[in-house]
Amino acid sequence: MSLNLPPRGLSFPHVNNGDTTAVCVKEDKVYILIDLNHCQDAEEENDPRVPVIDELKEDLPKKDGKPYLSLFVLTHPDQDHCRGFKRLLDEFTIGEIIHTPRIFREYEKKEKLCDDAKAFREEADRRRKKTIEATGDPGAGHRVRIVGYDDIFNEDRYKHFPEEYRHSAGNTLTVVDGEDLKDVYEMFVHGPLRDEHGGERNDSSLAFQLVLKSDNGEHELKAFFLGDRTAAKIWSIIESTRDHGNDRHGRLDWNVLLASHHCSKYALFEKDENGKLKPRTDVIDALADGALEPAYVVASCKAVDDDGNSAFTDGDGDLPPHTKARRRYETMVESDDDFLCTGEQPDTKHPKPIVFEVDDYGVRRVDGQEDAAGSSGDGSSAKEAWGASIVVGGREPSRKTIDHG
Repeated sequence: MSLNLPPRGLSFPHVNNGDTTAVCVKEDKVYILIDLNHCQDAEEENDPRVPVIDELKEDLPKKDGKPYLSLFVLTHPDQDHCRGFKRLLDEFTIGEIIHTPRIFREYEKKEKLCDDAKAFREEADRRRKKTIEATGDPGAGHRVRIVGYDDIFNEDRYKHFPEEYRHSAGNTLTVVDGEDLKDVYEMFVHGPLRDEHGGERNDSSLAFQLVLKSDNGEHELKAFFLGDRTAAKIWSIIESTRDHGNDRHGRLDWNVLLASHHCSKYALFEKDENGKLKPRTDVIDALADGALEPAYVVASCKAVDDDGNSAFTDGDGDLPPHTKARRRYETMVESDDDFLCTGEQPDTKHPKPIVFEVDDYGVRRVDGQEDAAGSSGDGSSAKEAWGASIVVGGREPSRKTIDHG
């Protein structure tokens, strides 16, 4: 299996309940990985999950005999977002990393870092020292950017850290690993906001809009990443974006929305004063209003549990994915088939990466075209949407009317 990365686009492999997104900005040159959930068992032949690191080794260019990853982005230091990072660091050269200050801030003892998060923190600290020593760009393999405001920058270890490698909400990043890619790439930072570093780890997640542009400049693939934020903290970044007028510049728009926290209901619902779960209609409507044509919601999660039953449930205390969230996300897109769970595309036994591409002809979903007219691998037919190559140049909202009744 491969991640099937197109010349410019996104790949969402099935990694169970966890996040991994591979991005190609320039074929054979510039590749980005957003979060990592490499499960060791996924290397077994009959495991439906993708062994991300092994596949990346095959897909990435080589420099000095090692696979070269231009940029690794960590939204927050939970294990299901950084599992396998130590191995990635050992076996790859990583040109640059981006993280929030939260990797150095643990406010509650219960939020201890896993081993891979500790490895990331050590690497981030090594790069901090290199950047300060260089008084600027320390070069490939040592670069680091920190996104988000925090008092950490007032401490001795960071007071000489160059301003050009510190970023906050409202900033647009176009440089990747020392190369300005503004003609084809942008990362617009939505969060964390100034007051979000001391709360729950999930709610201090890096949130951003990723924009990939066609060579002729006529088409854009916009993807929205929210980490594991809950509804209140998603609303905070929506409100901040509107307050600063950035919504008028399309910064809440998306062709691809990665469902927060693996399709958790708490991204779109919250409990009222009586403990009853209520939809956050402001969040749901705002996200839906940003849907372009085409628009897809991707849920990076399992589809079935160990007993073969649906993993989408809503019981008290049930972990994501949640049915309530799925149903709401399905209202944001043109058809229910445009809600894509990584664990069920094209089927639950043989899931393949969900892939999107932008080129001079438009934006399209391109995964699985080789199987479009054939079998899904287990004798059953693939879903009709699987393998569809839909080219769209327009950017009008495509969602269905949302009924909050």
